[in-house]
Order: sequence, then C-alpha cells, then structure tokens
Amino acid sequence: MSRSTPGAGSGPAIGRGNGLGLPLPAEVPGCDSRCTPGAGLEDQRLRGRGRSPPRFAPEGRAAAVTYVVPVRQRGLRSAIRSVWQNRDVVCDVAARHGDGITQNPVYDTERKDLAKVTATYWATGDTGSPLFAPRLGTGPASYAGSTDEVIELPGTLTFYRTPGLVWDSGLEIDTHVLVDDGEAVRPGHTSETWNTAVAGPSLSRGGGSRTGDELVFAGGGLFADGVAGRAGTDVSATGTVTLAGDGKVLATSEITDCLIALPEWCELRAELPAGAASYTLSTSMSRQSALSTKVEAAWTFRSSHTAKRRALPLMAVRYAPGGLDDANGATPGSLTRLPIWVERGQGAGPVKRLRLETSADDGATWHAVPVAASGSGWTALVRNPATPRFVSLRVTAQNGAGGGLTQTIVRAYAVGPAV
Repeated sequence: MSRSTPGAGSGPAIGRGNGLGLPLPAEVPGCDSRCTPGAGLEDQRLRGRGRSPPRFAPEGRAAAVTYVVPVRQRGLRSAIRSVWQNRDVVCDVAARHGDGITQNPVYDTERKDLAKVTATYWATGDTGSPLFAPRLGTGPASYAGSTDEVIELPGTLTFYRTPGLVWDSGLEIDTHVLVDDGEAVRPGHTSETWNTAVAGPSLSRGGGSRTGDELVFAGGGLFADGVAGRAGTDVSATGTVTLAGDGKVLATSEITDCLIALPEWCELRAELPAGAASYTLSTSMSRQSALSTKVEAAWTFRSSHTAKRRALPLMAVRYAPGGLDDANGATPGSLTRLPIWVERGQGAGPVKRLRLETSADDGATWHAVPVAASGSGWTALVRNPATPRFVSLRVTAQNGAGGGLTQTIVRAYAVGPAV
C-alpha cells in the first residue's frame, strides 16, 4: 500500500495518472526471500490452509515503485489500492481483478465518481486513530489502512472511496477499539459518527455458543459505542466471566487483554450436562476511562444438548442518548431522550418486560425511570442532575423464552464536563 500527498511527486512509476492526479500502486507476483507477505493477491487454492494471501513489495525498495507481470490464472485474484491524505481529507481507491493480473493495473477515476463519507469522531480521549480498509478478498479487511497520524478528538475526516466495495471501519482510542460490521459504499454522500455514548455490550460479533455439551463465551465485547452493528473491546479492561447452574459455579475465567480479532483470549469454556437446565452467565469488566468505567451483564437462559453449534439465546440492551455534545456530555439539569433497543441472539425471543433505572452517584443509589414502547424498541426521558456528574444505567429485561438479562453501565454518559 502506498500513501502519498497530492503534489508531493511520490507514487509508483507505472501507468497513467488517474483523475485525482496520482498514479496508483499494484501488487506483483513471484514472492521470494526478498519479498514481504501481506494481504493483496489471493489464490483460492490457499484458502483454508492457514496461509495468508500474499502481497508483495520488494525488500529494500520504496513501496511506491512496483512492477506488474500480467498473467491469467483461474482462481487468482489481484487488487490495486492507493491511500493518501491531505489534512482532513483521505482519498482511498481500490480495484479488484479476477483470474489473474491485469495488463493495465491503473485505477482511473474522478473525484465526482467516488463515494464521499464524512466521519465524525467524538471524544473520550485527546486523540484517536481511525481505521479503514476495503474488502478486497473473501473476508473482512485487516485494517491495513489508517491515517498517517492520529487525529485530535473530537474531529472529522472526509473520505473519498471507491463505490461498490464493502469497507470495514473502526476507531482506536488508547486501548479502546471500535469496529463495524462493514458497510457497502454507494455513490453519493453519507455520514457516520464514532465513539458516541453509550459504550456497552453488543452481540455484533456473536454472543457465545453451545456445540454438543460444550459452552463457549467470549466475555470481552462490552464496549461497543451507541451505534447498531458496532463491536468494541478495551485491552486494558479486566474482569471475570462466570457460569452457574443449579446454584453452583460451573466455570469461571479471569479476562484481560481482550481483542476483537482474538476473542479466544477472553473465552470461558464449560462442559455441561446433556439435559435441559437453567444457567446464569455473568461477566464484569472495569477500565480506566472517562465513560463506561464498569460494565456488567448477567444472563439467565435454558440450554440442552445440541446436534451442532448453536448460538446462546442472549440479549444486549443498547442506548443512543440524544442531545449530547461531542464529548458525550449532557447539559446539567436537562432532559435526555434515551432511545433503547435490544439485540437478540438466536432463540432469545422478543422482550416482554423491560425496566430501566438511573444513578447519579456511580451506582450507590438507583431510581426507576418509566419507558415507553417506540417502534421496535423503547424510549425514556432521563432527568439529568443539576451539577456536573455522570449518569449510570441499569436495565432488566425478560423475554418470552424464559430468559433474562440484568445489565449495568457505570458512567454511561457525562453531565457537564467529563472530569
């Protein structure tokens, strides 16, 4: 991958310039000891063998100077991509080719033909690193692309991207990482906002499973932001996962260093009896952060032997408070409209009852807040304290399948400056 600055004179010495004024790089075949593997060319014959698709840049040479050997080979996929940034504008263009290496590895385009994405990043720290990459192979991107430098938070970047591709995006703030499920980029202008309250549990990347009599649950995904389809972990957070049944603790695991890409680092595994039984699965994590300093969730559900892998019937309650500033703060004494929705795992069943409580003293005392059904979720109006503090949220949900959830988020959002 090559990053260049318009007008700097850098870039690969091949092909025509594109409509944006820069030639683009291309990967070349024929890796030897002087080449470095990465992720650009994909040979379908390598899939499933534990090998990474190769991307090649000759060792000791600038990545911007590459040469292409055209070849036609069934199952060989090639791609070209170029990323460059000028202050708060990021141009990221890519093209895929099937059954070989094209004779003309140049992406020729005009800015008007690219998709424009305005990404706004809210603050829970001083700086952050946006992550972004197109899916050029058959699976999620590896976030090989990012901006050249961190950006100040809150901040905004404008991306120009190749339409027709799925783009994986994310944001890294210190040890906190947020990612989405990938978005198909279409022509035109779209907007997205990152790091909005409330950071909490999400089932975007799954909520555990049972295969036969083995239960597996990854307990680190407790810090997704307040946008549907996002997941989040914090490598600095520490905590525990516990499984209990019939009043006895069946398994427990200490969890830390949790990564989205490596959920097995924070897994709990347990062998269960084959018969149907009720279980309580609990997870709790604490971290040093301005918001969501402690997140807890306790699920109750029934489970029995499965013939194949089956998702656990879990739920996650999500929030998207309105009227906050770009540091996730509400005005003291104001009313915050709080939309609520529930993510449900397979077999969880619709929620029949939901109870919300708030706290202005980090969970020392709780006060019930009425909720009203609204569309596919609920809405609450939260009266914020008159002086700068934090609002914590606790919710209890029960579904028609006999399952339940109690979820607590300490310091869900700020009131006044988050100090």
